[in-house]
Amino acid sequence: MIPVMTWKIRWDRAALYGFYRLSMSAAERLDRSLLRFAATNRGPVERVSPYDPRRLVLVVSGAGAYLFADPASGVLVVTRVFRRG
Repeated sequence: MIPVMTWKIRWDRAALYGFYRLSMSAAERLDRSLLRFAATNRGPVERVSPYDPRRLVLVVSGAGAYLFADPASGVLVVTRVFRRG
């Protein structure tokens, strides 16, 4: 389980590429949800793997992002951003 903490956010280059290709409204929803999750540990986030609780996916209307949470350093890495429906 991911501990309750405030996260620093780091974007991988591939995630930024995907983020900039989103519509403005989808990018705003994704960014807002990511910032809220980093500050409160609440939001539309689910575990990707039952074996590795650090691998997460954040999903909003029109977009999603794969995340890697590193509790030891307090860094939440956005590894990939993708469009949805």
